[in-house]
Amino acid sequence: MSLERPASVQPHADPRLLADIGATYARFCIERLSGRFEHVAVLPCADYPGFTAVVQAYLDSLPAGVKPRHGAVAIANPIEGDWVRMTNRDWAFSIQEAQRQLDLTTLLVVNNFTALAMSLPRLGAEGRHHRWAAASRRAMASSA
Repeated sequence: MSLERPASVQPHADPRLLADIGATYARFCIERLSGRFEHVAVLPCADYPGFTAVVQAYLDSLPAGVKPRHGAVAIANPIEGDWVRMTNRDWAFSIQEAQRQLDLTTLLVVNNFTALAMSLPRLGAEGRHHRWAAASRRAMASSA
């Protein structure tokens, strides 16, 4: 997936780690240029004992020379302060401790709905679909 950006967009100084952590799967990618996602991977959460372990497994799978310094993680749980206790998986972690263990300069952890809301202003018209309207039309057609 790529979002259109002006040709003047410069690459990030360091690759960025982006992740979406759910109860079943952890999805990862690297972003070197805004909206361009590389090294996409999906790891089953059940294979790892915790948040830091699954992130480290992804980082270890990256090619030599790809070392993100900054990370942004969307997670399907409330985020209140530094301590995250997942409600849909038996994982709990300190954001600051995970940042230290993963050797990241920045680690932003937000609720997945917060991440979605943050993305909407950057979404162009081509990325918007009126699914509710289409679903409503189909439902009305099938009930007639």
